[in-house]
Amino acid sequence: MNGFWPHDAVGWISIVGPSLGVLGFLLNKFVNEPLRQVSKDLKNLRHDFDERLDDHERRIQYIEDKGDFL
Repeated sequence: MNGFWPHDAVGWISIVGPSLGVLGFLLNKFVNEPLRQVSKDLKNLRHDFDERLDDHERRIQYIEDKGDFL
């Protein structure tokens, strides 16, 4: 086990470089992509919510214009 740890800069770079690459891949796969999906879902939810509010406003306006809500 004495020869495992690198003793110079090239040795450390050869270990740290690929390790950072794997970390970046894992973060992209398991953090970035799900966050993008959540953001996309929230945008769709906002659109659906706005559409439902518009429908509700149209119904209220119809009832108020008709005048038989009492």
